[in-house]
Amino acid sequence: MESIAQGISLLEQGHVDAAISVCEKLVEDPNQKADALHLLGVAFAHQGEAEQAVSFMNDAVMADPSNYERRFNLGLLALETGQPELAWPHLQAVVHQDPQNADALACLGNAFSQVGRHQEAVDTHEKAIHACPSSGPLWSNLASAYLAWGKIEAGEAGATMALKYQPESAELVHNLGRAQLLGNKLEDAQENFLEALRIDPEHVKARCNYAVTLRRQGRYAQAQDELEECLRLDPNYFEAEWNLSLVELSRGDWKAGWQHYEARRSMEPRVKKERCGQVWNGELRPEDTLYIDAEQGLGDTIQFLRYISAAKARVDQVILRVQPKLIPLLKSCFHGADCIEALPERPTDELWAPLMSLPHLLQTGADLLAKEAPYLKVSAEQQMAWTDRLTAEQPLKIGIAWQGNPAYGCDQDRSIPLEQLTPLLEMDGVSFYSLQKYHGTEQIKALPADIQLENFESELDENGAFVDTAAILPQLDLVICSDSAIAHLAGALGVPCYLMLSKTPDWRWAHPSAQWYPNMRFYGQAQAGNWISVAEQIKEDLINP
Repeated sequence: MESIAQGISLLEQGHVDAAISVCEKLVEDPNQKADALHLLGVAFAHQGEAEQAVSFMNDAVMADPSNYERRFNLGLLALETGQPELAWPHLQAVVHQDPQNADALACLGNAFSQVGRHQEAVDTHEKAIHACPSSGPLWSNLASAYLAWGKIEAGEAGATMALKYQPESAELVHNLGRAQLLGNKLEDAQENFLEALRIDPEHVKARCNYAVTLRRQGRYAQAQDELEECLRLDPNYFEAEWNLSLVELSRGDWKAGWQHYEARRSMEPRVKKERCGQVWNGELRPEDTLYIDAEQGLGDTIQFLRYISAAKARVDQVILRVQPKLIPLLKSCFHGADCIEALPERPTDELWAPLMSLPHLLQTGADLLAKEAPYLKVSAEQQMAWTDRLTAEQPLKIGIAWQGNPAYGCDQDRSIPLEQLTPLLEMDGVSFYSLQKYHGTEQIKALPADIQLENFESELDENGAFVDTAAILPQLDLVICSDSAIAHLAGALGVPCYLMLSKTPDWRWAHPSAQWYPNMRFYGQAQAGNWISVAEQIKEDLINP
């Protein structure tokens, strides 16, 4: 006769299907129903069937809400499968029943982090540490909560405390390296990733992040070797595959790079959307409408618009769905799509493709980079609204942008302290216009009094991202900017642009074949962190063209 003990024994022996068969019969017994449902959840979790596992565990809790061990297991599984809203009530019930349950507190803190409730996450992790102060993993959880909040120094401090209690843990050493990587301490991070690999040579996260430090140092060949080893150890480690794509694109291996760039579509939380709708694979569909969805930042959207026309040649119509704030600009300046709409709030069922997958789906290399540019055009009427504001006494009119969005993970590499551009701004015979909106404009006040930099911030782009900026750019002689959306806007409009790049630039600028815009000239750092020499070189070239 079947029993729960028999089901557990079969599961422990690896006979998952047999254990499921036993439990399905036991569900009919009211006295064993809750145990059987819970064990079914465990069995399906073993098989990687997360949705069914959560469903059975939830049914088990509904059958007997007073079993807090089951509620904890359900909360843990819900958390692991990206369902923090389902996890909360069960984890909170466990904590309410046992306020000193450090494991439940830690899971609850992780649930808060997943949905951006950072203060509650930190507070909950601190309660877990109070219940068990010598636990390295609990300190590491607190560190992760701070890092998710963007508090890098506090995150590094927490990760350091974790190692005080568990110094030989590869995972905790890796977590310290991760905090240092986020804090741009590449050498310290590299040292800790190597230490984690000494402890556990098969720690794929440490190897992957070690490769990230190599890539950011421009050591592409070594980074590629490490990432390929990651994928040998775990062929389904999509983060390593995505990082491999960045290395390949940086080396000009466009075909392999675009192929591996698709790994981002298998990474959480994107993977949930990828399960919806009909995903276009680049095939001819001459009678169908294709929806192309923007992704990532505004600059990425502007940059990849160049591929729309090639996609349109394979279908009947293209409907481009973009970030709502870009709609006014694109409706007035971009005519490559049949319709432009806002991105939907929820996944839909149409035939669709991600915008940044088009190079792979169209099987392009470097051939389509500059071929399509310029592909934005501002009407004379739009420009006239700003013409009177741009009448300057100086013969040369230059727009300047130095700061990207600080929320971008590597912003410290690309954004430029305005004071380091002083040699350029001191030039005679030039009228400089700030193209900054929001971020970075506070630095203008700190410039020397004799530097004149016209600031339009309060009037710029109030009716949509870059609407006014796009009207200004064609009326300038030159744009000088950091690696931000302004660079892509200038490039897409065909406006001459000098792009200031870090010593190891982003993948899209790293290789000589990366000629996205024929009107763009690159100025790279000779030494990491030194933008003054970049400004001086541009000044010299303007004086002696």
